[in-house]
Parts: sequence; structure tokens; C-alpha cells
Amino acid sequence: MSHQLTDTVTAPAAEQTAAADPRVELEKRFKSGASWFYWVAGLSLVNSVVALFGGEWGFIFGLGITQMVDAAVAVLAEEAVETTNIVRVVGLAVNAGVVGVVALMGWLARRGHRWVFVVGLVLYAGDALLFVLVGDWLGLAFHGWVLFAVTSGYLACRQLAALDAERSPQLSPA
Repeated sequence: MSHQLTDTVTAPAAEQTAAADPRVELEKRFKSGASWFYWVAGLSLVNSVVALFGGEWGFIFGLGITQMVDAAVAVLAEEAVETTNIVRVVGLAVNAGVVGVVALMGWLARRGHRWVFVVGLVLYAGDALLFVLVGDWLGLAFHGWVLFAVTSGYLACRQLAALDAERSPQLSPA
């Protein structure tokens, strides 16, 4: 019973602290935006593994470039039956490299490297163009959502950096 009372009393205090400090909401948006790199990487990898085993489904948040590699692997594996396994391993390695770069971008973004957000946004926008080329409008819409979320994270990261600069002014030489 006393545990419930403590939780009830501290919850409003935590909400007041969050409202008083703009950093709380900014950090939440920043980390959420940066985390989308992990989601895109993970779901793209799952999509590639599913495609490798002949599955017909995939997550919509995945990368178009890995889906293109998967499609190329499927075609090449059918044409070159004697080297099917090699083609599949090479395709999976290429996709793992792409996914690894996206995951690394997530790791760097969560550490506050703003340039990674910008590079990621440009690359993901380019990936979205692949969905335009094939007419996958739902995939394009979800790419738009991720671009919005990552942009929100980038803007929050910038605002946090500005707050940090205000709180710790540069020392001027004497």
C-alpha cells in the first residue's frame, strides 16, 4: 500500500520537473528520432532474411535498396543454379553491410552527432525515391513518416546543443 502511495505522490512531481525543464522533452524527441535508424536497420535485416528463405512478406519500414538486392539475388539464384548459395551469401553480405552502416548511424546519432542525422536523412530520402520508381505508395508514405521522425530528432538535437551552449558560455581569453 505504501508503494502505491509513493508512486502516486512522485508521478506529479516528475511531470512538473519535465514541464519545468525543456531538455526532458527535447531529449525524448532526440532519442526517438535517432532510434529510427535502429528500427530501419533491424527491420531491413529481417526482410532480407525472410527473402533469403523464400518468404513473401516483409516490414514496410525496410530499406528499398536491400529489397532491390533481395530481388536481384532471387533472379540470379534462379539463373545460376550451381552458384545459388554463393549468390545468396553475397546478397546477404551486401545487405548486412548496408544494415550495419544504418545501425552505426543510429549509434552515432544517439551520441549527438548531428551530421549523422543529415546524412541519414539524405540517404533515406534517396531510398524513398526507389519506392516512387516502383510505385509502392504505402512504402513511400512510411518512408515519409520516418523522415519526419528523424527530422524531429535532428531538430531536438540542435536545440539541445543550443541549450548546452547557453548554459556553459565559452571562456574568453583574459
